[in-house]
Amino acid sequence: MGGGIIGKVGDMYEHFAAGYIRKRVKGFFGVSKQCANWLKHFKIHNAGVLYNCANLEAIEKISPASKSDYNCKDDETLIVFAARLIPEKGVLKLIDAFNALPQDTAAKLVVAGTGALFDEVSQKAGDRIAVKGALPFEQVI
Repeated sequence: MGGGIIGKVGDMYEHFAAGYIRKRVKGFFGVSKQCANWLKHFKIHNAGVLYNCANLEAIEKISPASKSDYNCKDDETLIVFAARLIPEKGVLKLIDAFNALPQDTAAKLVVAGTGALFDEVSQKAGDRIAVKGALPFEQVI
């Protein structure tokens, strides 16, 4: 919530809201282990983890993309990052690691998503990194 008085007020509101909801809901699930652990901060016992998942039947109906769709040659490695562009997802670490590879490394990186780090990610992109922004489900798959 940040620092200062606004952060303190926001933190108090967040805890009040979590307490209110906790008293009225019987079961809580996280969408990841980290999320389930985060619930403990609000004294909420999680009933488990329900991972975000995709509908396999829907995926099987989508025509697969090819490396050439991303200007990637058959002998190059294509790396794809598709997620919210926030610090917790590690996109900046991935880009820094990718940029640390020798320039003659046969690889391309495609970043799909939006979020707080979109502008910074876009600034770090170069010839070997494509930033696509938000994409529809079919294109992400």
